[in-house]
Amino acid sequence: MRQSAILCYSLVVLVLALGGALFYAVEAAEEQPLVDAAPAELVEGRASVPKQYVGPQACVECHRAEYSVWARTPHATNAYDLLRTSSNAARYAANLDIDPGQVSNHPRCLACHSTPQGEAANNTGVVLGVTCEACHNAAGGEGGWLNIHATYGSRSERRGDETPTHRQQRIARCRTAGQHRCDDLYSLARQCYECHIVGDEELVVRGGHHPGNPGFEMSSWFEDEIRHNLCLDTSRNGLAPSLWIDGLWRPDRQPGKEIDHRRVMYVVATLVDLEVSLRNRGRAKHSSFATAAATRIIAASSRLAAIAKESETPELEQAVDAVTELEPILFSPPSQNDVDRFLDAADTVGEIATQVSSADNGEQYSAVDRFLDSQVDQPHPAGE
Repeated sequence: MRQSAILCYSLVVLVLALGGALFYAVEAAEEQPLVDAAPAELVEGRASVPKQYVGPQACVECHRAEYSVWARTPHATNAYDLLRTSSNAARYAANLDIDPGQVSNHPRCLACHSTPQGEAANNTGVVLGVTCEACHNAAGGEGGWLNIHATYGSRSERRGDETPTHRQQRIARCRTAGQHRCDDLYSLARQCYECHIVGDEELVVRGGHHPGNPGFEMSSWFEDEIRHNLCLDTSRNGLAPSLWIDGLWRPDRQPGKEIDHRRVMYVVATLVDLEVSLRNRGRAKHSSFATAAATRIIAASSRLAAIAKESETPELEQAVDAVTELEPILFSPPSQNDVDRFLDAADTVGEIATQVSSADNGEQYSAVDRFLDSQVDQPHPAGE
């Protein structure tokens, strides 16, 4: 029953992909525009504890190799500039009654095309581009994780001298301060998909912005253009974060086990894709926005179902079952009566994603391998 339904909806995905642009134009004309959302609502969740972003320059001293990789990516070179140079940005602004000259300063746009700063010295602003803290979260301010994460004991102690107790305390303090560490795949994926799947319904329906690239998949993006796994060896841009396979604390994750990280990241990313899409579907007020979310739900659920079919992964079966229960209303017009059902399903999927994120290895997800691109280590000049 589940497989036949998934096949049916997969066909719907193809139809919608071909007719999507026209559908959005018609929908925007037929339905009433949404009330403008307050900037604070749009940026909610991006600024957390501490509410201060210090910028990538604060990371360069210790992470010069990673910085040099980031500086060549669209996150650094293009994300913010699109607000000033793209004809699409001007069109969205006109549709939303935003002064075209203010697009590059508007909170609605800056939330994902820059790194919004919280209050600092009674000033607010942005760090241009999608920087380190857009993914790893705000680092500065009193109690921030910037200094904590590289303090291994007394001032004279180095990483290799850190005691297990101190390491455990340090990581706990960093997480309390809001850091999204390289092994916290769930938090990183949430940061990623909350922008790459557009949750601002008015921006999509009235503004004409796409609801998200249907082909976007976080793990392939992480492994290609924005890969910066150089922390312990600046000459080798590995296939998994170097701290994840660190022999000092992770003797079971020696080099050669990177495939485990890739598998876990793919599964977590797909679960978060599903979770965010379920939330968008539940909160949708317009049919076009709801349909875009439902289409993405089916795509993510189908991938999880394929993995679960080939492996012993009851947690993934549970996630697919959460979608199966919603199939009768998935492509129905949005209804307030259905909101809680979608949000409850999203909560379930989010809990599963958190559980998978903490997996010690990815052997149980070997069925993921057929979805992964062939990748190799990227050499990186030491000290570049």
